[in-house]
Amino acid sequence: YDKNQQNLTNICALINSIYIFFNIYWKEANMNNSYIINKNTLLIKSTIDKKGVVIFDDKKTINLDIILHKFINDCCKYYGNSYKGKFESSKIYLNKNIKLPIIISENYELIIFPTNSIRNPNCIWIVYNNIDNIKKLDNKNTIIIFKNGIEFCVNCSYNVINNQINNCARLKCVLIERKRALNV
Repeated sequence: YDKNQQNLTNICALINSIYIFFNIYWKEANMNNSYIINKNTLLIKSTIDKKGVVIFDDKKTINLDIILHKFINDCCKYYGNSYKGKFESSKIYLNKNIKLPIIISENYELIIFPTNSIRNPNCIWIVYNNIDNIKKLDNKNTIIIFKNGIEFCVNCSYNVINNQINNCARLKCVLIERKRALNV
């Protein structure tokens, strides 16, 4: 009983610390977005002029006046870390340096991956959790079929998308193992 009580006390203290950290960190992020990547997000891409983002959600499309990388970084901060921190974690777990998927939210097990280098203005970020299937259209294009039936064609080869999905699956396994080890 004492051990369980101590564990509950530790968990409560941790939750309070996270809550305080989150509120401070969130305010410091100085976000002006009205949207955060969540379980309903399908993908995020830059607008044609590259000065904003278009977010494809389960039920709607949202346009925001913020560059893609800043939007991704702000969403990372919302969930408790910067893009750089999440990138570094993925780098360690996947032993790779380029086109790394990242765990946006460990709590919700949300993982996103880029179709190209993040420096490429045509990079699209896709939410791994919402993918149902992929189809090869031709050597340079792939159709992503989401769980809600929406299909989206990306200018990226089938092999690259398939490799990214496999990397996301590896990341998810790491996340699940870490949660299991912590009994969360």
